[in-house]
Amino acid sequence: MRSVTFYLSCVPGILSVSLVTLVAFLLHHLHLAFGFGTLSLAIVLGIAARSALPFSARREPGEVAMAGVLLRSGLVCLGATVSLAELQAIGLGGMGLVVVCLLFVLLLILWLGRGMGLDPRLTSLIALGTSVCGASAIAAGRDVTRASPEHVACAIALVTLLGTCGMFILPYLVLWFDLDEFRGGLWCGATLHEVAQAVAASWQVGSDAGVIGTLAKLLRVVLLVPALFIIVFFQRRQNRDDVHVPMGLPWFVVGFTALFVMRSAGVLPRLVEEHAGLLATMLLTSGMAALGLRTDFRQLHRLGMAPLLLGGVAWIAMVALALALLLAFMS
Repeated sequence: MRSVTFYLSCVPGILSVSLVTLVAFLLHHLHLAFGFGTLSLAIVLGIAARSALPFSARREPGEVAMAGVLLRSGLVCLGATVSLAELQAIGLGGMGLVVVCLLFVLLLILWLGRGMGLDPRLTSLIALGTSVCGASAIAAGRDVTRASPEHVACAIALVTLLGTCGMFILPYLVLWFDLDEFRGGLWCGATLHEVAQAVAASWQVGSDAGVIGTLAKLLRVVLLVPALFIIVFFQRRQNRDDVHVPMGLPWFVVGFTALFVMRSAGVLPRLVEEHAGLLATMLLTSGMAALGLRTDFRQLHRLGMAPLLLGGVAWIAMVALALALLLAFMS
């Protein structure tokens, strides 16, 4: 059991995380986030504030504790934001397309990353962030891979950049290829990185597209659990002594799955359903702020351009595959 001294030592870190989180929410509320979601904005602000805030040594215990607890708790809450009944609106064909695209880009990134000689931990985070749900999936993969804060920050920066570009480009491509709202929304939801990016892009296509795109993206969130199983298998195949892969799934994955099953079965209290999304956003944003405060930008710079090349090529391939499937089987 931890002592009172430990909890007191966490106070400076808790205050710094709270400050960065508050600024992130304030900028987002004032529409000054410049296309960043609150999660991505929080980690960017945290990295920027790392050297600006005083008492770095005193802040460390609280920042480390906040990064772990808040990220995991926020991921649990995500499980209460979607149910199986809601996902059925996109149909079996739409669900199949989402699953195929997710598995394709996940395995492609793992294969390409290995061929490029990238650190398996960084490769795994990029694969999760691209295929599943951006920063949230990267946060989940952090526990499974034991990745460094620099790896996490690099992966989040990558999916933020690519997803933000895609958020503006895809709606115009939907018009270019003359896709209807169902296929346009499905294309956005099946390929964009962050939930906010997929929702924003699909709603630009139309209101019906917005609903379909949101549901397609939420299906990818639900597929976080099987994606983590693939990452665990990949990590074990690397035979790295410095990477600890747990035998079982982390507790937050179990919690995520339990809440999803409860909501699908209709036994989750309505109060939890109504506020789970907001609570998840608050917890994950605070956790990202803490993670940013623990990230050394100099180490991040040393990772080079290879991760951007990997993520960019794989995402373009994912977009092309999704379009081909839409045109071939859902015309």
